[in-house]
Amino acid sequence: MLETDELAPGVHRLRLPRGPRLSHTTCVRRFAGRGRSVGLIISPGSDEDLRVLEPYLDAWLGGPSELHYVVLFEADPEMAMGAATLQQASSQPWIVCSRDAFRLARYHGLDARRTILMDDLPRGELTLPTGHRLRCLPAHHCPARGASMLLDPEARLLFTGSLFASAELHEPLLGLRAWHEATMPSTSWLREAVARVAARQTSVLTVVPTYGQTWAGRDLRDAVDLLGALEVGAEGDDPTDPHIGAAREVLTELTALLGESPSSDLIDDPSFPVLRREAGLVTGFRISGALGLDVLGRAALSALPAASKGLMRRALLDIERLRRVTIAPAHPTHRPVPSRG
Repeated sequence: MLETDELAPGVHRLRLPRGPRLSHTTCVRRFAGRGRSVGLIISPGSDEDLRVLEPYLDAWLGGPSELHYVVLFEADPEMAMGAATLQQASSQPWIVCSRDAFRLARYHGLDARRTILMDDLPRGELTLPTGHRLRCLPAHHCPARGASMLLDPEARLLFTGSLFASAELHEPLLGLRAWHEATMPSTSWLREAVARVAARQTSVLTVVPTYGQTWAGRDLRDAVDLLGALEVGAEGDDPTDPHIGAAREVLTELTALLGESPSSDLIDDPSFPVLRREAGLVTGFRISGALGLDVLGRAALSALPAASKGLMRRALLDIERLRRVTIAPAHPTHRPVPSRG
């Protein structure tokens, strides 16, 4: 069984695993009012996801025939391809997305005649036949041109797409930081989008991204503070970064303890890789070097049998001293949030 929960009355969340470090969230919302019932899906995912989602649609909406709107935040196929399938299966669903997102997503097979462009909505408000109003908000370049968010005032939920998404690491804020360091191209655009969320903290109970966990209460305030100060979009990896050499030595030690070279999947989840490699050699990180080394060290320890973990920890301490870096897994009780760079 997949993980599901009810975020608010009539708002259901389904989490689809993408790998050890990543899960995709699809939300289904049923509105009732004025003698009408309206069904809405937020970020339906891929065609494969839809096959998993179908029985949940039956349970939460009464079946695909009760689906009226499909909300897309980006044109990424993992988020958007299922929307075309839903639209092609019925003459009823309307796609709701930004103009820039539609420009690319239409190649998945969307029907322009049944598309509502967020940019054209007065004040960004979508009014449903039930009388409910949803507010569409821009999240420019977070991570792609045309990225957007959706505010449900009645449920007090803000659906943010890739903004506030997180990888599933050992600490939530580290996963949040890793996602944004790996995917967001611009610090200024990120701060502008985060400011839109911060301005609505008093009216929103929960922020619901498309990947990873939801954020509410103190956790949401901490997430806003972290992302509001985060620097992203580095021009490239610094080949002199000592964390790169340390990462290579961690893999060398792991190979010696395993008796063979570890497979790529064993040390770096393909759904959310943190290492950059060429011809098998580590050349950099998709996230900050300190955080990348933290993730790699934990993966190396997890790959070893219990009898070898102590040897690996001692090797990590030696690499720390040699490279003058900090490797958090070498100190099980010490869990700092690494700074970028």
